[in-house]
Parts: sequence; structure tokens; C-alpha cells
Amino acid sequence: MPHGIYPQDLADDLTREAGKKWRPSNGTEGDLFQQSYCEGCTKDVNGDCPIIAATMAFDVDDASYPSEWRYGEDGQPMCSAFVAIPV
Repeated sequence: MPHGIYPQDLADDLTREAGKKWRPSNGTEGDLFQQSYCEGCTKDVNGDCPIIAATMAFDVDDASYPSEWRYGEDGQPMCSAFVAIPV
């Protein structure tokens, strides 16, 4: 199950961004997000999720940047396309 990657105080400050597109600010943040979401998602079982590729190809302000990666109501980054791999 995905979990938040930000400390609670930062997430609390980012609740105002809820619904807006999110992009990792650096590689470490991207790795944490992918570990939390992508590694447990059916869409990336073979490492071929088109959402991940598009986030690397387009700027967050580009219309082609995936809307699935955004800030959740809790201020944490999330992927709305996440589907958990059955256990």
C-alpha cells in the first residue's frame, strides 16, 4: 500500500496544493515516490508504465504531463492511476 513520502509538517503545508500536478524536485524524491507507488502497482509490473515515462519527458506545466501524479488532499504526492498488485 502506498505511503506518504513527505514529513507530516511539510505535507500539512502542501494541502493547499491538493489536486495540482506534482513532479519530484530531485531524483531522490522521485525514487521515494516510485518505491511507494510504482513498485506496488499493476501498471508497472514490467517497468513499462507510460505515466512514469511521460513525467520524465514533459515539464509539469506541459499539457502532456500526466495528471495522475498530483498532490492528494493530505498534501502528499499520489498517483490516481495506482492499482495494487494482488498479494
